[in-house]
Amino acid sequence: MERKICPRCFGNGYIMVAESVEKPKKVPAQCTMCDSQGEVELDEESYNGGKAYAAFLQTFFKGRKQ
Repeated sequence: MERKICPRCFGNGYIMVAESVEKPKKVPAQCTMCDSQGEVELDEESYNGGKAYAAFLQTFFKGRKQ
C-alpha cells in the first residue's frame, strides 16, 4: 500500500482544537485520522490510484467542504 502525508495534520501528528465551547483557546490534540503517525495508507481501490486523494487536497486547500 502507498503512504501519503495526512491531509488533516499535514504530517505533524497533531491538530489544534478549541479547548471547549466556552474557551476558544486552541490546544494541541492527537490526530485521529493518521493515529498521530503523520501518514495515511492508501489502497488503490478506494482512492483510484491517488487521483481522489489529490482532488481532496485541492478542495481542502481551497476551503470547500466535501
